[in-house]
Amino acid sequence: MKVNSFIIFFIIVSISISSCAIFKHKQKIENNSNTTNEVTKNIIYKNPIQDSLLNAIVNFNTIQIKSNCDFNDGDKNISMGATIKMKQDSFIWISISPGLGIEAARVLLTPDSVKFIDRFHAEYFAGTYSYIKTKFQFKADFYTIQSILLCNLILYPFDDLKSPDFAFYNFTQDTKSKYLERNFSDTLIYKSQINLKNNKPELYNFSEPKKARITQILYSDFKNIENLIFSEKIDISISDASKKYEINLEYEKIELNVDVKPLFKISKNYTKINFDKK
Repeated sequence: MKVNSFIIFFIIVSISISSCAIFKHKQKIENNSNTTNEVTKNIIYKNPIQDSLLNAIVNFNTIQIKSNCDFNDGDKNISMGATIKMKQDSFIWISISPGLGIEAARVLLTPDSVKFIDRFHAEYFAGTYSYIKTKFQFKADFYTIQSILLCNLILYPFDDLKSPDFAFYNFTQDTKSKYLERNFSDTLIYKSQINLKNNKPELYNFSEPKKARITQILYSDFKNIENLIFSEKIDISISDASKKYEINLEYEKIELNVDVKPLFKISKNYTKINFDKK
């Protein structure tokens, strides 16, 4: 399997749930130097558990993550290391190395563009989310990928993003977790499980009965870093009647508010990937 298959799988995970709504609201927060910065914060409106969910959202300026990754498509298993650098709502930069410090691939995602380099095959892709949408018949979304990596709340779609109506959700709670569920007939069933102690998502389950497809994201190993809660273990899977894909992320080190730069240069000797011929 080519490295770009690994990259595209992760993008498809976000595509599969990209209709999920992330609501952004500008507000001022205090950083560690006691200076005030205006950043974008995801916010949920008119939710019976709004305050607890809002307070648990990871809000940051920049972040750097050292991670181990395993990808399995049923035929092959690929293990890699990854360095993830993010500037909130601006870019996600990922360097993937199978070992010995040799970079196999580099990814740069922004709200408007998708770029990656496959160094093993001297190939690259530079395009837009609209191309990904056309090619894979789904709408890709930068903010969904960002939320997946940070274990932030994701909700399935609202037509009016300014005033989503949580009356459509079935809300329940037991001694350990909170549950949100919404049924879109035979199109999709959305379920999320929220940890009662830290108000972070533990599980997302997106079931598409007509396509016999299930997308699942499982979060565990929660850790408090500078009063923000992160999941250090993320297990993602997409399965249908014929195939199952899995990606497992384990965060080894998380650093907040460090200097990050989206270094990305494509060699003139590399060939542009044409997915229409793949």
